[in-house]
Amino acid sequence: MKHFLALIFLLVFLPLERIIAQSDRPLRVELEVKSGEEPFRIVPCGENGLILFAQTNKNENKDNVLWAFNFYDKNLKALGQVLYPVPRNYDFLDYETDNNSLYMVFNSTRSSSGNECMLLYIDPVKYIIASIPFKIPEKTNICSFKILNNNAYVSLVSKNNKFYVVKVNMNDGTNSVIVEEKSDNPSVMSMLLEPSRNLLSLFIQKEEKRSVFNFSTYTYDLSGARIEQKNYTGFNKNNFLVTAELFRNKSGELLVLGSFNDEPEHRYADYFSNGTETSGFVSGLLTSGDAKINYLRFSEITNYHGYFNEKNTLLNLNAKGKARKLSEINYTTVAQNIHQIDNSYYSVLETYVPEYHRNYRQVYNFYSNFPSTYSDYPILDGYRFISAMTVSFSDKGAINWSSAMEIRDVFSKYIYPRMNLLFDGDDAVLSYSTKGKILSKVVNSPDSQTGYDQMSILPDKPRDEIMDDYNNSLSFWYGNYFIAYGYQQIRNNYISENKRTVFYVNKLAFR
Repeated sequence: MKHFLALIFLLVFLPLERIIAQSDRPLRVELEVKSGEEPFRIVPCGENGLILFAQTNKNENKDNVLWAFNFYDKNLKALGQVLYPVPRNYDFLDYETDNNSLYMVFNSTRSSSGNECMLLYIDPVKYIIASIPFKIPEKTNICSFKILNNNAYVSLVSKNNKFYVVKVNMNDGTNSVIVEEKSDNPSVMSMLLEPSRNLLSLFIQKEEKRSVFNFSTYTYDLSGARIEQKNYTGFNKNNFLVTAELFRNKSGELLVLGSFNDEPEHRYADYFSNGTETSGFVSGLLTSGDAKINYLRFSEITNYHGYFNEKNTLLNLNAKGKARKLSEINYTTVAQNIHQIDNSYYSVLETYVPEYHRNYRQVYNFYSNFPSTYSDYPILDGYRFISAMTVSFSDKGAINWSSAMEIRDVFSKYIYPRMNLLFDGDDAVLSYSTKGKILSKVVNSPDSQTGYDQMSILPDKPRDEIMDDYNNSLSFWYGNYFIAYGYQQIRNNYISENKRTVFYVNKLAFR
């Protein structure tokens, strides 16, 4: 942990000759925005740099809206902007990175059939943007997509008890349905592509009847020919899987890691929570149908920190409205992709709760000074992040250790992962940014019982004063480098434009 703090000091205080492309202040980008806007998504592309993209309010014509792609090199030097037209009736769904390039998927959900989709390929070195239109079965929803060589594999589910995989050749634009299976209310939880084995594996959760679930893996070759279906009895049928991800360990066995909800009839939280309630972590080795599955509740995690007070007592009610014990409370969560390092796997879940105020109104009639009607309704203010929980799994699905870190002063109208997991020798370090600072803590050693370390994120000019910041995040970039980014309201009384709101990106290092 001392290495992390020392390096932050290096970035802030050492002169140019000691840090390559680094002055006495950290490398930083600022883009001025209007207060309250969150227009940018940032995608680290390794040593190829960064891409910032957003939908603009500019139109190419009545049919297309322009998306802006801003390119930066690894020293945060601006390389230029490309405006690219996207059909107005296309909705952006998700993005993936592969070989340090960006891929985005759009779906024409506002058309009658909703079966028209589009992939965008963005090359951060040559600034090439190419669109690849393709079709999917009608009345289906895209679950995920993955890139392999020059092909995209898109998984989908439909309301008529089917799931699919569509293969898109990005060289010539041809596409076809290579997997079509019928199942009970299926959810495609994970898709694993293994080119060295010529295998495509799907992990499927099926709801055979209300709140009763079955689990299976389907294995195909990369052309879609079915090889095997394996059903599992080791899962608790009364637990709903919120997330699940497939891996192949070094022994060639399938491993599933994710999170679960043990009260599936109340799996979807109240309107304000905007997510699925989660009870804890799940893991298992899928070597046989009766594979042993491990369930770890949040309350069993070392340094577990919950959130409960009178203004959100709704969180402490079960499906029948009865109060639950603290150890039984489920929370809405946001999950990160699982980190794989050597023979260990690290899963991070961040819990959050909605905060809202109640609006009271009294209506008087014309003839009386007494109110004739009352109205009382809640208004959402945003989401309070509570805790980040980390579990280390072995390649057999066993739990090596678990730990939690309280999240302080993170309140936002937007839900996305805030935590960053990195390693300093044998130490696992959780860190996040908020209020112009980076907070860090070792979570897998005796140091996890101690307090937090923190360091300020410096603004662009020496006399800048940060008045407020919001929607901050900290992400791995490449090598030993990370980026801290978000929004800041800055005041500087020594310049003519003394107030500004910016989207910022700071380059930081960890050694």
